[in-house]
Amino acid sequence: MTTVHVPRLLTLRKLFISTGTILLIVYLCERLPLVPNEHGTPARFVEVEAAEVEPIPIKVDAILERIAMIRERLADRYKTIGIDDDMLERAILGRKYAETLERLKNTILEVLLYGKTMNIGVLGGSISAGAYLPNIDLMYANIYGSLLQEVFGSQVVVFNGAVGACGSNYFSYCTSVHLEVDQMDLILTELAVNDGLENAASHERLIRYILELPNRPQVLYVHFMLGKMMRELGRCFNAEAFVLTPMSRHYNLPSVSFRKAVCPFLNASSNEIFTPGDNYNHPGEQGHELTALILFHFTTTLIQNICGRLLHQMRISETFSPAKFMEDNIAEKEFLPPPLFPDTNDVEFRCWSTLQPIISDSNKLKPIYNRGWIMYYPDMPRTRNDIATSWYTETANRTIAFQTTVSQVKPGTICNITLLTMTCQTCGKARVFLSKYKGTQIIADTRDIYRKMRLAVIENVKPENYTIVVKTLDNDPFHVVGTAVSCSNSLAYGLM
Repeated sequence: MTTVHVPRLLTLRKLFISTGTILLIVYLCERLPLVPNEHGTPARFVEVEAAEVEPIPIKVDAILERIAMIRERLADRYKTIGIDDDMLERAILGRKYAETLERLKNTILEVLLYGKTMNIGVLGGSISAGAYLPNIDLMYANIYGSLLQEVFGSQVVVFNGAVGACGSNYFSYCTSVHLEVDQMDLILTELAVNDGLENAASHERLIRYILELPNRPQVLYVHFMLGKMMRELGRCFNAEAFVLTPMSRHYNLPSVSFRKAVCPFLNASSNEIFTPGDNYNHPGEQGHELTALILFHFTTTLIQNICGRLLHQMRISETFSPAKFMEDNIAEKEFLPPPLFPDTNDVEFRCWSTLQPIISDSNKLKPIYNRGWIMYYPDMPRTRNDIATSWYTETANRTIAFQTTVSQVKPGTICNITLLTMTCQTCGKARVFLSKYKGTQIIADTRDIYRKMRLAVIENVKPENYTIVVKTLDNDPFHVVGTAVSCSNSLAYGLM
């Protein structure tokens, strides 16, 4: 007996006969507690016996009906939060240049025609990791995924690779450590808070890497902002304006902007509906809900357009072939535009990390020598998706070493070895060098008023096996969270 995973947002069907046609009219949904999938990410599913394939017109009509029902159900919530048409228009950016939504359209067609499971990946910082939320189910991507699953009547799974205090300078090396991007259909990137102008080239490297994947996932920007910026009139800004908006225009990527949606509202009203989370910096439950509902509106509008086109084609075709329809409507690969920043075409990169979630044990950072360092586990609420573990010491002259390899590459390719560290207000310094190689020493200074990722880069290394040595210089805390190898060639343009 064949079994399939289907959502238990399912499905008592009430049938009746009208004008000789059997119509599907009622879907009664019941919720199932979150069950971890094989990656440890919560997903709602139960195993049931496979049923006969539902006729496409009935399935499409049912999806359109469910969209209408869900929107009607959410109407009061929209009013409570303050969502109106003007806010939706402000929040959804880039539709006029969003040609690459063809990638998302391809996925929706596969869901409609073949019942494909839709995989949604999340890359971001502590907001996407669920910081200061009482339950990870209340994170925007989980709300969004649950609503989409209810619409499709087939499984939608959210894989969360978000890690607190991490931006593009980390994910441009280590995305595949936390998220199986080659299995994703849609990737939500929430980096407007943790990225700055100094991360612009890293962000482009990350985006080019994702867009060049063979599975061609859709990238959708989700731009949040710090809670304190929401309160201080005239300071409603993040990395969106000076890094991410130019990037989205260059690569034709749509955005959902919390800043564009909320700031005009805050400036015009004293309403506190957008109160941030408990530490005054992270959005609270309603901020996440607002973003999820904007994402839902954006996506279901696209689904309605695709369903309309599909039903029209079926009406005018004497013989309708799902495979032929997919072939006629699937977007061809297109060339990526030249990069905005030089040396952002990595031909090789690898990462080993201590930060969780982590996909495979082979990606964990393990020392080959350790004198005086411990694995540090911070006191973090278990409602979060991430754990900021690190190799840690707070004593001078403590040494830890890691093995890494730079592979053979083509002439003209430049390779770097990078130590990934986490900053803090009292953090200290360390010498970083390659054992047996003179002239490779650099000083890693990890003191900063903010907790964030900081990179110590040893540049222009040759293909070889290396030992990276870290030796502390003072009696201050020092956190090592990863090592990375990257080799780039600015002339290597890829395909989208």
